[in-house]
Amino acid sequence: MFEVLITISATLLPVFVFLTMFNVGLTQDVSDIMYYLGDQKFALLMLVANFVLTPLLMWVILSFFPIDPYLRIGLAIFSLCAGAPFLIKLTQEADHEVALGASTMIKLVLGTIVIVPLVLPRLISEIEIDGFKIAWTLVKQLIFPLLLGLLFARFLPRITGVLQPWVAKIGS
Repeated sequence: MFEVLITISATLLPVFVFLTMFNVGLTQDVSDIMYYLGDQKFALLMLVANFVLTPLLMWVILSFFPIDPYLRIGLAIFSLCAGAPFLIKLTQEADHEVALGASTMIKLVLGTIVIVPLVLPRLISEIEIDGFKIAWTLVKQLIFPLLLGLLFARFLPRITGVLQPWVAKIGS
């Protein structure tokens, strides 16, 4: 049963991620995303929270509790890899601008691409990090669908109008 759930999630999760980001691109203006990308104070606070405070909190937790070494490694990786497409859904549920969530996600993806290959090997000497694979995975799963959606919205507005409600339903 557990293997079935893993297989289902391995299929549905990439679909959810792609459609969520594609839908953001279909529904947001580039100018709105660029506006939030330019907020330096917010960016600094968010980057410190995600790449300093969260890993520090995880380190404190891991220092106090005996945890299986494999779980320790997984939690350390998880604490350094900021952002997720779920951020977009949380932004929507909090009644904030989706463009804010999208710009935040872009910053977190770029931060993850830079920070994880630099910091993770120093924290966990037992693993080897391929920064290019991390970057490519994030770009193809998060940035590419967002850009594709923005291009559809800009150059194919009729198709976007028909496609977007379906993308939003299936992605949710």
